[in-house]
Amino acid sequence: MIEEIRQLLEGFDFDCTIETYQMTNVLFNIKGDLKEKRDELISRIEGFQSLPLFERSRLRFNKYLHGGYVDFIKRIGRCDESLDNLIGDAGKALEKGSPDAVKKVEQAIFAIKSKAVP
Repeated sequence: MIEEIRQLLEGFDFDCTIETYQMTNVLFNIKGDLKEKRDELISRIEGFQSLPLFERSRLRFNKYLHGGYVDFIKRIGRCDESLDNLIGDAGKALEKGSPDAVKKVEQAIFAIKSKAVP
């Protein structure tokens, strides 16, 4: 999805207001003039894309955990033991630098997103 956002930003040939507040957007939540924000946003995307896969996974995982998504799921009563276990396993794998950390993060994020869309 990150690459698609970059292509979208680069492809716009007009000015408008851009507003992104999706909890799944790991890089930015902004509202402002596209012409003024375009280069900054593309730079953030390129910086993210240049990170090793492990670090990108860590950033994505932290966004879901601490960016309001998991809190929302808990508030609506959709968090269960299975999800807690997946989140815990992914967090431990990241802490240890485990070779399967990226896979566990993907599984946890998929499970989080499957519970609800805020």
